[in-house]
Amino acid sequence: MTATGLGSPHGPGARRRPGGLLRHRDFLLLWTGQTTSRLGSSVTGMALPLTASDVSP
Repeated sequence: MTATGLGSPHGPGARRRPGGLLRHRDFLLLWTGQTTSRLGSSVTGMALPLTASDVSP
């Protein structure tokens, strides 16, 4: 476009910085939330049956 910096940062000749998606805060928040959720689900899936089987009548 012009020399004022209004052109696309991904246009021809643009250099890519290393790090990719890990440099984006929104992606890191999404990735961290999804990882925590899956870890919690895995722990719950294993711990809940163990806890329920320990109940004495």
